[in-house]
Amino acid sequence: RSSTLVEGGNHIAVALDALAIRFPDGTGRIIMGDGILEAYAEFGLADVAPSAIYGHEYAHHVQYQKGYIAAPFPTQPENARYVELMADAMSAYFLTHSRGMAMNRHRVAEFLELFFQLGACNFSSNDHHGTPNQRMRAASLGFDLANETHKQGRILTALQSYERFVGAYANIVAPDTP
Repeated sequence: RSSTLVEGGNHIAVALDALAIRFPDGTGRIIMGDGILEAYAEFGLADVAPSAIYGHEYAHHVQYQKGYIAAPFPTQPENARYVELMADAMSAYFLTHSRGMAMNRHRVAEFLELFFQLGACNFSSNDHHGTPNQRMRAASLGFDLANETHKQGRILTALQSYERFVGAYANIVAPDTP
């Protein structure tokens, strides 16, 4: 379908990226450039990349709808990191829970190791996603929650997932070891 949004998906800014957009009326879109999918296919991750990227961006829409996007920190870089790490945890939970995508944790982790190299150590950037280690710790929280709740035959609500993330946040952002 043709769209005027980011030139119908042909805008250079999204060719190698994906993003969640929320409109003032509360609706939204997820945009994923074909270049990012082609790049992950070259690394042998075509089976995981579309769902994993979509899962991360979808988590942002959950954050928008539930009001979890308003982070409690004094600077934008800290807020961005908080929001991105929460999306990492939520998507890892969804991807590996038996009643979500039921993907293999180790296969998802392989993708995330490469994906999280997008994590940066430029802590003053307004788009700071967290360091690669912080992003993997957030994803590990999601993996562990999926494993724990699967064994109990449960699915966490968005609020429960959010609360678990908030409780673990200090450990997720703990300084990286050399």
